[in-house]
Parts: sequence; C-alpha cells; structure tokens
Amino acid sequence: MEEVPFEDRRVPLTEIDWGRSAWWLPPLTRAVQSAFTMTNVVFAMVGVWLIESGFVIAQNLFHPAILIPTQPEGQEFRRESLAIVLSTLPNRFQQLSPETWGLNELAYVSFCLVWIVAGLGFFGGILARRSLVFLGQQTVAPWGESISLVARRLWSILWLPGFYLIALFAVLLPVFVLGFIARLGSFGLSVAGVLLLILFVPLLFSVARILINSILCFPLAVCCIGAETKADTFEGVSRSEAYFFPRFNFTLVIVLALSISGWVGAQVFTLGIELAEQLILAIFRWSAATSQNSFFQTYANIISRRCMDGYWFSFFWAGAAAVYLILRKSVDHTELDELDGPDAATKSALPPIPSQEVMKGDTSQEVSAKDEASEEQT
Repeated sequence: MEEVPFEDRRVPLTEIDWGRSAWWLPPLTRAVQSAFTMTNVVFAMVGVWLIESGFVIAQNLFHPAILIPTQPEGQEFRRESLAIVLSTLPNRFQQLSPETWGLNELAYVSFCLVWIVAGLGFFGGILARRSLVFLGQQTVAPWGESISLVARRLWSILWLPGFYLIALFAVLLPVFVLGFIARLGSFGLSVAGVLLLILFVPLLFSVARILINSILCFPLAVCCIGAETKADTFEGVSRSEAYFFPRFNFTLVIVLALSISGWVGAQVFTLGIELAEQLILAIFRWSAATSQNSFFQTYANIISRRCMDGYWFSFFWAGAAAVYLILRKSVDHTELDELDGPDAATKSALPPIPSQEVMKGDTSQEVSAKDEASEEQT
C-alpha cells in the first residue's frame, strides 16, 4: 500500500462548540449589558428612591424614640443610599431592647420590613424578569408584559419572608417557653438557663441557616416566581434552596465573576456619567454666559448619583437572573430560554425538585439517558 505524503493527507477540522461547552458564559457576559440599559437604570433609580423614602415615611408616621437618626441643627436630612440603609439596618434594630420596645418601635420595624420587601419584590421582580428574558432568550421583554406578570405574582413575592418568619417562630418557640419558665423564681431561672445552654448550639445553627436562606435565597426565589409557569411562594423558596446549597462552590465562582464584571462596568458607567455631567454643565455655562447655575448643578449632581445607585440596583437583579438561569440548567438541565410568558410555545413546568441523593446520582444513568435521547433524535 502506497504511503500518502503528509502534506496530502486530509485531516478533519474540528472546533469547540462554545454554546455547549461554555453555555454559562453568555449570561455572565450579558449581565452588565442588561444593567447598562437606560430604561432599566431609570426604573431602578426610581425604585431605590421609593425604598429609601419608606424609612422617612415610617419615621414621620410612628416617631420611634431610638431609630430616628439625629441630625445637627441647620443641616437637612440626607437620604442614605440603599446599600448604606441595608448595612446599618441590623445595627438600628439591635438598639431595640425590652425596656424601649413599644408600639411605635414595633410599627416602625414592621413598616420598614414590609416596605423593603414590597419595593424589592415589585421593582426587583420587574428588573429580574426583563433580565431573565434578555439573558435567556436574548431579546428585550416589553415593559407592559413584565409589569403585568410581576403584578399578578406580587402577592407570592410578598409572602416569601412569611415562610422564613414561620420557620423562625417554630424554631424560637422553645426560647419563648424558657423565658416564661424563667419568671417562676430562682429555681425556674436556673432550669431555664440550663436548658437554654443545652439547646443553644442547635438553635444557633438553625436560626443562622434560616436567616442565611432568607437573605441569600430571596433574589433567586424572586427570579423563580418571575420565570416559571404558575410559580408560587413555595416553588420559589424550595427551588432557590435546592439550587443554591448543592451548588454552593459553583455559585461562589459565578458571583465572583459577576462581581468583577459589575465593578468594571460601574467604573466605566461612573466615568461616562461624570464626564457627561461636566460637559453638559460646561456647555450650559458657556451658552448662558453665566456661572450662576448652583441650582441646576446641585440637582444635576443628585441625579448623577442616583443614576449610579440605579446601575447597581439594576445590575444586582441582572446578576441574580444570571445566577438563577445557570443554576437551573446545572441542576434541572433546563435550557436558558425556557421561560414562562404569553408568547411561550409550551407551558411546561420544571421537573420535581431534586434531593441530595438524586443530585449526586449515578453518572452512568445520565450518560445512557443522553445516548438514548440522541438516538431517538437521529
């Protein structure tokens, strides 16, 4: 048999199918693009302003004795950004003690929590829905469709904290019982103290797990309610926890990549906003032939800062949508573009929530199932 020269041999060319190998890459790279949209930034800016205004409204309505921030005389009250409010909120709640806990403080705390959940649920749900469509189906969702879908499911979003509050009440019920036992004199106080020390470590881990779930899984639950067919509160809570904790390390890598891209996008966005603001002010001063523009400049600076807050709020929900889509495909093997909507081709629900044993699974069964599916298609 005659040997074929090497230069005449036909070598088959192969290329990497990035759509199958790196299917998680498009949602990560397009999250910043979704947050850059002007309509999303303006809508998020309004949402942040309304959420912050709820604290001022609650203070004016209930006048709590401790939680009102004191301001030096002659200075106007400056509304904090949403990040500062959320970071200082636990410290403000920590100031409450049994000696100072009254109806005004209880009403203030309840009003703030309901206001925050309602604001995050409505504005965040709409932004998450638009980001889900943009990242999964690579198209732009109409505002009317997104607002209508989130408005119909807003009650399910508002009930998300209720699940965790019920769980907290069930876990902390022994603490209330021990507290009443401690009122029965010195003997009751000793018995309650010993029992509380015995139960302290299990209670500590249980309460910490519930609080972590309520904070970290809330954005994923909102995305689930806004994405799936006939999704409700139980569906959002169950799937968010089933997606997040079994893929915890994978989620950390995704969040780290999103944080880096979001920070870079924020620097570019801030640079563009500041340069545009200075250019607009310079042209206005030149055309008006005056430098007396303190009123316009003051409000221009406020709007510019609000735009930056709106970017971060919009990017947060775009990132949550990206994480949800990636985790959903990683766990349920559901395609990114399978979303509920009026134009959806099929109204199919997600598969049952997998357990830990099923997710560890037998890889040979998965491979054989994929081979059978490919043979049926051929």
